[in-house]
Amino acid sequence: MDKIDLLSFFNQQPQRIKPIFYVLIGKRTISNLLAGRRNHYLNYFRAAPTLAQTTFNRTADVLIQEALITETAPENYSLTVKGKQYWQDNQAYVYRLKKYDGLFVPDLDVIDQLLGLAVQVTSNFVHGQTHYIPVSNAWLVQRRVQHWFQSYKKKPDFAQQFMEELAFWLAQLPTAQPNADYMAATFQGYRVGWSDLALTDMFGLTPLSQHFMRLDNLTNLLWLLKQKQQVLPMIYTLLKPTIYTQNPISISAQKTWLLFEQGYPLSRIAARRHLKPSTIREHLLEVALLNDQFDFKRLIRQDDLPVNAYFTERMQSIQEMEQ
Repeated sequence: MDKIDLLSFFNQQPQRIKPIFYVLIGKRTISNLLAGRRNHYLNYFRAAPTLAQTTFNRTADVLIQEALITETAPENYSLTVKGKQYWQDNQAYVYRLKKYDGLFVPDLDVIDQLLGLAVQVTSNFVHGQTHYIPVSNAWLVQRRVQHWFQSYKKKPDFAQQFMEELAFWLAQLPTAQPNADYMAATFQGYRVGWSDLALTDMFGLTPLSQHFMRLDNLTNLLWLLKQKQQVLPMIYTLLKPTIYTQNPISISAQKTWLLFEQGYPLSRIAARRHLKPSTIREHLLEVALLNDQFDFKRLIRQDDLPVNAYFTERMQSIQEMEQ
Protein backbone atom coordinates (compact mmCIF):
# COMPACT_ATOMS: atom_id res chain seq x y z
CA MET A 1 0.00 0.00 0.00
CA ASP A 2 1.58 3.29 -1.12
CA LYS A 3 1.25 6.32 1.12
CA ILE A 4 -0.74 8.18 -1.56
CA ASP A 5 -3.31 5.35 -1.45
CA LEU A 6 -3.97 5.89 2.25
CA LEU A 7 -3.70 9.67 2.01
CA SER A 8 -6.62 9.66 -0.45
CA PHE A 9 -8.96 8.68 2.40
CA PHE A 10 -8.30 11.82 4.41
CA ASN A 11 -10.01 15.18 4.25
CA GLN A 12 -10.49 18.20 6.49
CA GLN A 13 -12.81 16.30 8.81
CA PRO A 14 -10.77 14.64 11.58
CA GLN A 15 -11.09 10.87 11.53
CA ARG A 16 -9.61 7.73 13.03
CA ILE A 17 -7.18 5.64 11.00
CA LYS A 18 -8.11 2.10 12.06
CA PRO A 19 -11.66 2.04 10.60
CA ILE A 20 -10.18 2.70 7.13
CA PHE A 21 -8.27 -0.58 7.38
CA TYR A 22 -11.24 -2.48 8.77
CA VAL A 23 -13.55 -1.24 6.01
CA LEU A 24 -10.98 -2.16 3.34
CA ILE A 25 -10.68 -5.74 4.61
CA GLY A 26 -14.43 -6.03 5.25
CA LYS A 27 -14.63 -6.20 9.05
CA ARG A 28 -18.29 -5.58 9.72
CA THR A 29 -18.99 -3.70 12.96
CA ILE A 30 -21.30 -0.76 13.60
CA SER A 31 -18.30 1.41 14.49
CA ASN A 32 -16.54 0.64 11.20
CA LEU A 33 -19.66 1.01 9.07
CA LEU A 34 -20.53 4.30 10.72
CA ALA A 35 -17.00 5.68 10.27
CA GLY A 36 -16.99 4.62 6.63
CA ARG A 37 -20.30 6.27 5.93
CA ARG A 38 -19.51 9.45 7.84
CA ASN A 39 -16.21 9.90 6.01
CA HIS A 40 -17.46 8.80 2.59
CA TYR A 41 -15.49 5.60 2.06
CA LEU A 42 -18.08 2.94 2.97
CA ASN A 43 -18.20 1.90 -0.70
CA TYR A 44 -14.65 0.55 -0.18
CA PHE A 45 -16.01 -2.17 2.09
CA ARG A 46 -14.13 -5.43 1.35
CA ALA A 47 -12.23 -3.75 -1.50
CA ALA A 48 -8.89 -5.08 -0.24
CA PRO A 49 -9.61 -8.19 1.88
CA THR A 50 -6.00 -9.47 1.70
CA LEU A 51 -4.39 -6.21 2.82
CA ALA A 52 -2.05 -7.01 5.72
CA GLN A 53 -2.49 -4.96 8.88
CA THR A 54 1.28 -4.64 9.25
CA THR A 55 1.48 -3.09 5.78
CA PHE A 56 -1.38 -0.70 6.52
CA ASN A 57 0.06 0.33 9.90
CA ARG A 58 3.48 0.92 8.38
CA THR A 59 1.96 3.19 5.73
CA ALA A 60 -0.02 5.10 8.36
CA ASP A 61 3.15 5.60 10.40
CA VAL A 62 4.87 7.08 7.33
CA LEU A 63 2.04 9.58 6.83
CA ILE A 64 2.39 10.71 10.45
CA GLN A 65 6.19 10.78 10.45
CA GLU A 66 6.31 12.81 7.24
CA ALA A 67 3.68 15.23 8.62
CA LEU A 68 1.22 14.51 5.79
CA ILE A 69 -1.50 13.99 8.40
CA THR A 70 -1.60 15.28 11.95
CA GLU A 71 -3.53 14.41 15.09
CA THR A 72 -6.12 17.15 15.66
CA ALA A 73 -8.03 15.31 18.39
CA PRO A 74 -7.30 12.13 20.36
CA GLU A 75 -6.77 9.35 17.76
CA ASN A 76 -8.23 11.59 15.03
CA TYR A 77 -6.14 12.79 12.09
CA SER A 78 -6.55 15.34 9.29
CA LEU A 79 -4.56 16.39 6.25
CA THR A 80 -1.83 18.96 6.85
CA VAL A 81 -0.89 21.72 4.41
CA LYS A 82 2.02 19.51 3.36
CA GLY A 83 -0.38 16.59 2.96
CA LYS A 84 -2.66 18.62 0.70
CA GLN A 85 0.26 19.58 -1.50
CA TYR A 86 1.48 15.99 -1.65
CA TRP A 87 -2.00 14.88 -2.70
CA GLN A 88 -2.21 17.51 -5.43
CA ASP A 89 1.21 16.50 -6.76
CA ASN A 90 0.56 12.74 -6.74
CA GLN A 91 -3.18 12.19 -7.14
CA ALA A 92 -2.68 11.04 -10.74
CA TYR A 93 -1.30 7.76 -9.33
CA VAL A 94 -4.55 7.05 -7.48
CA TYR A 95 -7.78 5.56 -8.77
CA ARG A 96 -10.90 6.26 -6.70
CA LEU A 97 -13.72 3.74 -6.81
CA LYS A 98 -16.81 4.91 -8.71
CA LYS A 99 -18.98 1.86 -9.47
CA TYR A 100 -17.94 -0.66 -6.85
CA ASP A 101 -19.76 -0.84 -3.53
CA GLY A 102 -18.60 -3.74 -1.41
CA LEU A 103 -21.81 -4.07 0.58
CA PHE A 104 -23.88 -4.53 -2.56
CA VAL A 105 -21.76 -6.65 -4.91
CA PRO A 106 -20.92 -10.38 -4.83
CA ASP A 107 -17.42 -11.80 -4.49
CA LEU A 108 -15.62 -10.19 -7.43
CA ASP A 109 -12.49 -12.27 -6.85
CA VAL A 110 -14.31 -15.42 -7.97
CA ILE A 111 -15.76 -13.59 -10.98
CA ASP A 112 -12.28 -12.29 -11.83
CA GLN A 113 -10.81 -15.79 -11.70
CA LEU A 114 -13.60 -17.30 -13.81
CA LEU A 115 -13.25 -14.65 -16.48
CA GLY A 116 -9.45 -14.75 -16.52
CA LEU A 117 -9.31 -18.54 -16.80
CA ALA A 118 -11.97 -18.59 -19.55
CA VAL A 119 -9.93 -16.09 -21.58
CA GLN A 120 -6.77 -18.14 -21.07
CA VAL A 121 -8.43 -21.45 -22.00
CA THR A 122 -10.04 -19.98 -25.11
CA SER A 123 -6.84 -18.29 -26.28
CA ASN A 124 -4.76 -21.44 -25.92
CA PHE A 125 -7.47 -23.56 -27.57
CA VAL A 126 -7.45 -21.31 -30.64
CA HIS A 127 -3.67 -21.74 -30.93
CA GLY A 128 -3.77 -25.48 -30.32
CA GLN A 129 -1.89 -25.24 -27.04
CA THR A 130 -2.83 -27.78 -24.37
CA HIS A 131 0.03 -27.39 -21.88
CA TYR A 132 0.12 -24.19 -19.81
CA ILE A 133 -0.08 -23.04 -16.21
CA PRO A 134 -3.67 -21.98 -15.38
CA VAL A 135 -4.16 -18.50 -13.96
CA SER A 136 -6.39 -19.96 -11.25
CA ASN A 137 -5.81 -23.16 -9.27
CA ALA A 138 -9.15 -22.97 -7.46
CA TRP A 139 -10.88 -26.28 -8.04
CA LEU A 140 -14.42 -24.88 -8.31
CA VAL A 141 -13.26 -22.18 -10.73
CA GLN A 142 -11.48 -24.70 -12.92
CA ARG A 143 -14.46 -27.07 -12.88
CA ARG A 144 -16.95 -24.34 -13.84
CA VAL A 145 -14.73 -23.07 -16.68
CA GLN A 146 -14.24 -26.65 -17.87
CA HIS A 147 -18.01 -27.21 -18.08
CA TRP A 148 -18.46 -23.86 -19.81
CA PHE A 149 -15.70 -24.64 -22.32
CA GLN A 150 -17.01 -28.13 -23.08
CA SER A 151 -20.48 -26.72 -23.83
CA TYR A 152 -19.16 -24.13 -26.31
CA LYS A 153 -15.96 -25.41 -27.90
CA LYS A 154 -17.70 -27.41 -30.70
CA LYS A 155 -19.81 -24.45 -31.82
CA PRO A 156 -18.55 -22.63 -34.94
CA ASP A 157 -16.68 -19.42 -34.19
CA PHE A 158 -17.23 -19.72 -30.44
CA ALA A 159 -13.89 -17.99 -29.76
CA GLN A 160 -14.84 -15.12 -32.07
CA GLN A 161 -18.18 -14.70 -30.29
CA PHE A 162 -16.48 -14.72 -26.89
CA MET A 163 -14.02 -12.07 -28.09
CA GLU A 164 -16.86 -9.90 -29.38
CA GLU A 165 -18.66 -10.13 -26.04
CA LEU A 166 -15.49 -9.11 -24.21
CA ALA A 167 -15.01 -6.22 -26.66
CA PHE A 168 -18.61 -5.06 -26.09
CA TRP A 169 -18.03 -4.95 -22.33
CA LEU A 170 -14.70 -3.14 -22.63
CA ALA A 171 -16.26 -0.57 -24.95
CA GLN A 172 -18.69 0.38 -22.15
CA LEU A 173 -15.93 1.25 -19.69
CA PRO A 174 -15.10 4.90 -18.90
CA THR A 175 -12.57 6.53 -21.18
CA ALA A 176 -11.37 9.22 -18.76
CA GLN A 177 -8.84 6.67 -17.50
CA PRO A 178 -7.58 3.72 -19.55
CA ASN A 179 -9.98 1.23 -17.97
CA ALA A 180 -10.45 -0.88 -21.10
CA ASP A 181 -6.76 -0.92 -22.02
CA TYR A 182 -5.83 -1.87 -18.48
CA MET A 183 -8.42 -4.63 -18.29
CA ALA A 184 -7.36 -6.12 -21.62
CA ALA A 185 -3.71 -6.01 -20.57
CA THR A 186 -4.38 -8.00 -17.40
CA PHE A 187 -5.70 -11.03 -19.30
CA GLN A 188 -3.30 -13.85 -20.05
CA GLY A 189 -3.47 -16.08 -23.09
CA TYR A 190 -1.26 -17.83 -25.59
CA ARG A 191 2.13 -16.09 -25.29
CA VAL A 192 0.35 -13.00 -23.96
CA GLY A 193 0.44 -11.54 -20.46
CA TRP A 194 1.98 -8.69 -18.50
CA SER A 195 3.56 -8.74 -15.06
CA ASP A 196 2.22 -6.53 -12.26
CA LEU A 197 5.38 -4.42 -12.44
CA ALA A 198 4.95 -3.91 -16.19
CA LEU A 199 1.31 -2.88 -15.66
CA THR A 200 2.42 -0.31 -13.09
CA ASP A 201 4.86 1.18 -15.59
CA MET A 202 2.28 1.13 -18.40
CA PHE A 203 -0.60 2.78 -16.58
CA GLY A 204 1.07 4.91 -13.90
CA LEU A 205 -1.15 3.74 -11.05
CA THR A 206 -0.18 2.26 -7.72
CA PRO A 207 -0.79 -1.51 -7.44
CA LEU A 208 -3.71 -0.93 -5.09
CA SER A 209 -5.26 1.61 -7.46
CA GLN A 210 -4.93 -0.90 -10.30
CA HIS A 211 -6.86 -3.34 -8.14
CA PHE A 212 -9.56 -0.73 -7.49
CA MET A 213 -9.86 -0.02 -11.22
CA ARG A 214 -10.34 -3.73 -11.79
CA LEU A 215 -13.12 -3.83 -9.19
CA ASP A 216 -14.91 -0.97 -10.96
CA ASN A 217 -14.55 -2.67 -14.33
CA LEU A 218 -15.94 -5.96 -13.03
CA THR A 219 -18.80 -4.11 -11.33
CA ASN A 220 -19.58 -2.55 -14.70
CA LEU A 221 -19.70 -6.06 -16.18
CA LEU A 222 -22.16 -7.20 -13.51
CA TRP A 223 -24.44 -4.28 -14.38
CA LEU A 224 -24.31 -5.22 -18.08
CA LEU A 225 -25.10 -8.86 -17.34
CA LYS A 226 -28.15 -7.89 -15.32
CA GLN A 227 -29.39 -5.32 -17.83
CA LYS A 228 -28.29 -6.76 -21.20
CA GLN A 229 -27.62 -10.44 -20.66
CA GLN A 230 -28.91 -11.22 -24.16
CA VAL A 231 -25.94 -9.31 -25.60
CA LEU A 232 -23.45 -11.31 -23.52
CA PRO A 233 -24.83 -14.88 -23.49
CA MET A 234 -21.47 -16.67 -23.19
CA ILE A 235 -20.20 -14.49 -20.35
CA TYR A 236 -23.59 -14.69 -18.66
CA THR A 237 -23.52 -18.49 -18.78
CA LEU A 238 -20.02 -18.51 -17.30
CA LEU A 239 -20.77 -16.11 -14.44
CA LYS A 240 -24.50 -16.62 -13.81
CA PRO A 241 -24.17 -18.45 -10.45
CA THR A 242 -21.94 -15.68 -9.06
CA ILE A 243 -23.42 -12.37 -10.22
CA TYR A 244 -26.23 -11.99 -7.71
CA THR A 245 -25.53 -10.58 -4.28
CA GLN A 246 -27.37 -11.05 -1.01
CA ASN A 247 -29.01 -8.32 1.00
CA PRO A 248 -26.22 -6.18 2.55
CA ILE A 249 -28.04 -6.39 5.89
CA SER A 250 -27.12 -9.53 7.84
CA ILE A 251 -29.73 -12.29 8.09
CA SER A 252 -30.09 -11.89 11.84
CA ALA A 253 -30.59 -8.12 11.52
CA GLN A 254 -33.19 -8.72 8.82
CA LYS A 255 -35.19 -10.93 11.22
CA THR A 256 -35.06 -8.23 13.89
CA TRP A 257 -36.09 -5.58 11.36
CA LEU A 258 -39.08 -7.68 10.24
CA LEU A 259 -40.42 -7.82 13.80
CA PHE A 260 -39.68 -4.12 14.23
CA GLU A 261 -41.67 -3.32 11.07
CA GLN A 262 -44.55 -5.39 12.45
CA GLY A 263 -44.75 -3.02 15.41
CA TYR A 264 -43.18 -5.05 18.21
CA PRO A 265 -41.48 -3.10 21.04
CA LEU A 266 -37.74 -3.73 21.28
CA SER A 267 -38.08 -5.63 24.57
CA ARG A 268 -40.52 -8.10 22.97
CA ILE A 269 -38.29 -8.51 19.93
CA ALA A 270 -35.41 -9.43 22.24
CA ALA A 271 -37.61 -11.92 24.10
CA ARG A 272 -38.99 -13.52 20.92
CA ARG A 273 -35.53 -13.85 19.38
CA HIS A 274 -33.86 -14.93 22.65
CA LEU A 275 -31.22 -12.24 22.19
CA LYS A 276 -29.79 -9.54 24.43
CA PRO A 277 -31.44 -6.10 24.08
CA SER A 278 -28.01 -4.71 23.13
CA THR A 279 -27.90 -7.14 20.19
CA ILE A 280 -31.33 -5.99 19.01
CA ARG A 281 -30.13 -2.41 19.12
CA GLU A 282 -26.99 -3.34 17.15
CA HIS A 283 -29.26 -4.88 14.50
CA LEU A 284 -31.33 -1.71 14.24
CA LEU A 285 -28.19 0.42 13.96
CA GLU A 286 -27.08 -1.80 11.08
CA VAL A 287 -30.45 -1.45 9.33
CA ALA A 288 -30.51 2.32 9.83
CA LEU A 289 -27.01 2.58 8.35
CA LEU A 290 -27.66 0.41 5.30
CA ASN A 291 -31.29 1.12 4.46
CA ASP A 292 -32.47 4.66 3.76
CA GLN A 293 -36.09 3.61 4.41
CA PHE A 294 -35.50 3.16 8.13
CA ASP A 295 -38.29 4.77 10.15
CA PHE A 296 -36.72 6.78 12.97
CA LYS A 297 -40.14 7.93 14.23
CA ARG A 298 -41.22 4.32 14.65
CA LEU A 299 -38.07 3.68 16.69
CA ILE A 300 -39.09 6.40 19.16
CA ARG A 301 -42.51 4.76 19.56
CA GLN A 302 -41.25 1.20 19.96
CA ASP A 303 -38.04 1.65 21.95
CA ASP A 304 -39.12 0.63 25.46
CA LEU A 305 -35.63 -0.33 26.62
CA PRO A 306 -33.61 1.67 29.17
CA VAL A 307 -31.84 4.68 27.71
CA ASN A 308 -28.43 3.83 26.30
CA ALA A 309 -26.10 6.71 25.39
CA TYR A 310 -24.07 4.65 22.89
CA PHE A 311 -27.20 3.64 20.96
CA THR A 312 -28.79 7.10 21.10
CA GLU A 313 -25.69 8.93 19.92
CA ARG A 314 -25.13 6.61 16.96
CA MET A 315 -28.75 6.74 15.87
CA GLN A 316 -28.58 10.52 15.98
CA SER A 317 -25.40 10.47 13.89
CA ILE A 318 -27.03 8.24 11.28
CA GLN A 319 -30.14 10.40 11.15
CA GLU A 320 -28.05 13.56 10.72
CA MET A 321 -26.17 12.01 7.80
CA GLU A 322 -29.45 11.31 6.02
CA GLN A 323 -30.79 14.84 6.34
